[in-house]
Amino acid sequence: MPRNRKMLTFLATIALAAHVAAASRANMPSQDGIKFISIARDFGLQPTWDVIRSADQHPAYPALVAVAHAVVGSFGNSPAASWLAAAQCVSIIAAVFTLIPLYLLTLRLFRPTTALLAVFLWLLLPVPFTLGHETLADATGLCFMAWALWLGTNAIAAKSLRARAGWSAAAGFLSACAYWTRPEGLLVAFSIGTLLALYPCDSARSKVSGLMPFGGVILAGITAYLTINGTVTDRIHAFRVQPSRQVVRTSQANLPKGLPPALRDPRFDFSPKDPATERTRPGLRAAGWSILRLWSENLGIALAVMTLWGLARTRSHDVPTRRLITLHAAVLLATLTLQSATRGYLSSRHVAGLTFLSIPFAAAALRLCGLRLAAIFQLPSRSRRIGLSAALAAMAAIGVTLHSKPIHASRQPHYQAGQWLAANAPPGSAVFDTRGWAAYLADMKRYDPYHFAQAVSDRNTKFWVVELDELTSGSRRAFTLGSILADGGYQEAVFRRKPGREDGGDVLVFSWRRPAWWDRPERITRPERDSNGETPIDDELRQAGHTSRENESR
Repeated sequence: MPRNRKMLTFLATIALAAHVAAASRANMPSQDGIKFISIARDFGLQPTWDVIRSADQHPAYPALVAVAHAVVGSFGNSPAASWLAAAQCVSIIAAVFTLIPLYLLTLRLFRPTTALLAVFLWLLLPVPFTLGHETLADATGLCFMAWALWLGTNAIAAKSLRARAGWSAAAGFLSACAYWTRPEGLLVAFSIGTLLALYPCDSARSKVSGLMPFGGVILAGITAYLTINGTVTDRIHAFRVQPSRQVVRTSQANLPKGLPPALRDPRFDFSPKDPATERTRPGLRAAGWSILRLWSENLGIALAVMTLWGLARTRSHDVPTRRLITLHAAVLLATLTLQSATRGYLSSRHVAGLTFLSIPFAAAALRLCGLRLAAIFQLPSRSRRIGLSAALAAMAAIGVTLHSKPIHASRQPHYQAGQWLAANAPPGSAVFDTRGWAAYLADMKRYDPYHFAQAVSDRNTKFWVVELDELTSGSRRAFTLGSILADGGYQEAVFRRKPGREDGGDVLVFSWRRPAWWDRPERITRPERDSNGETPIDDELRQAGHTSRENESR
């Protein structure tokens, strides 16, 4: 085996071991991961077409999780643990296989040493590393995107008609897989298709031999999803709706159906999220700065600067590859700007694609910088090797330090609440859980804030799990939750967030019994707010929370 392949295999093995070690320290999925796992579980309970049609996420990742669970499901000591392991396995495999197209794409642009350095740098970045064992579709979608890009470069560079058609069909298939995993998979198809159409060819026949197979496979993938789901993606509607209209304060005109008479109070707000915390549209300029900030945070300031230098000063060996990467980066940037400007929401994982496309140029610039420093100081070969080893060791140490932080550390109160429910909840009981973690970990039937009426109507709803901030924020929604819990809830336990952490919050567990007088037709009188916007319920809940914390500290 050539030396470069041995080094790539070694790096992939290190990545696999690091992801497995990090995954073993995670005891709960992400909040969106609960959705994916729920969809994956439905694949074993309902017809496949019904699951795809009813899901609000693209189905490839949940389907792969369902397949993985059939293999690793017996290793977990609980349903929650086994499904968590299955979801992590899919992401880990995708993360490791992403290293291969990263190496191959960089190898098309620069030297083999730069390609290995790009893989090494990618493994050090905290956000891509975390996504590699997270219960999200990002790592899988990124893997399909990376392979599609590499196959697309082969299709563009192919000389024979047969090779061009074969590479194009393969690129179309991987692009379709990326689309079935995440909606932005359409973007890589657009980038490859555009370059196939515009890149100069020897003849029109050569161009058609690339476009026809690629377009046919992509069209088949989109048509299949459109036929089953009825829409190209559910995200299109989300882009059209302004953030201020996505969460609407409830009123007498749009109350949830099935509410008892006692809850038809005009002061109540049954919004699934607090409208006061919803993001507003930041505008294009602010959206651009947000993307730049997240991109530089993903790479780190040093690598971000190196990327810009690499784009400006390094020469690549393969023009089609550089053009495809540049085009796809521009398409991603435009889409992210639109998402941030219209939705007001963007996180580090959304910029992972841009980060991936930046790594080859950062590696090239870093290598060029090292060569120039060695030339300036006239270092001999032995000193160069020692300096290179020291630099790589220092970067590896920084990466290990960054990767040692456990994920979802701020959500451990929800984990403790889930453990409490698993130990104390009677069989067959349901829980109204605003976040979802406790219900998932306890393997209980869960009602979320979108199904409030069903929760209070189900006689099996025995518990409520909420964060303290949801009850004491002073909003109409907090007043609503506090009033209802004052009617039929009894605080059983509270689990505190870690001191010094600003993210997350204290988690309260209430036992719940629906009051019989809720169904009486007469008007119910509830306490008014004082000058501070609070009710006696708010004060009682705050005092109860403090009392529980004191008891736990003892």
